[in-house]
Amino acid sequence: MALPLDISANSQSPSQMADRIRGTQNQRCPQVMPKSEANNDDIHWFPMRVTYAREMKLKAILDDLGIESYIPMQWAEKEVKGQRKPIEIPIIHNLIFIHTSRTIIQTLKTKVEESTPMRYFMDKSEKKPLVVPQKQMEDFIKVTTNREKEFFYLENADFAAKPGERVRIKSGIFEGVEGKILRIHNNKKVVVSIEGVAAVAISYIPTNMIEKID
Repeated sequence: MALPLDISANSQSPSQMADRIRGTQNQRCPQVMPKSEANNDDIHWFPMRVTYAREMKLKAILDDLGIESYIPMQWAEKEVKGQRKPIEIPIIHNLIFIHTSRTIIQTLKTKVEESTPMRYFMDKSEKKPLVVPQKQMEDFIKVTTNREKEFFYLENADFAAKPGERVRIKSGIFEGVEGKILRIHNNKKVVVSIEGVAAVAISYIPTNMIEKID
């Protein structure tokens, strides 16, 4: 279900877009966000939980609004009218990354609560919604959009929190990606993660293509 709005992400401020989503032009709703939080209009990557595997439905709404989002996808075969056809499906259900402001997310949450409820991943130490750093998100997207599937997902995302040597890939299709060396099934892998949310391991990187970073 798409919202009947025509919003350009580049032409309106977060507060203006939030007003449009609410269906108002000049009226701000003070209950949407506490006034004490001054950075609610800053644009960040927010990982969000979407119930009942409705992440694609939410993405369609965000696309219509011109709001950038990302869902890690994979190819799978599905039988259609007796024939098996390749289709793209989410690798991790109930997960979507949204690139916008907290003001807009709060407004969206209110607007689509009944049809597409979504919840924040929380930063437990800061006791506020988790924000993914831009570089970390860029690296995660670069790896998970690799068409050669030279990576695999880790079912336990908390595994990536284990101590490991920080490295950067110097060349090849993953050049510039930063991650952590961890041992998986007795083999050392470069693991790229959104801590506490999702993690992937690159299948193989020659040692001469990585460098240590602080």
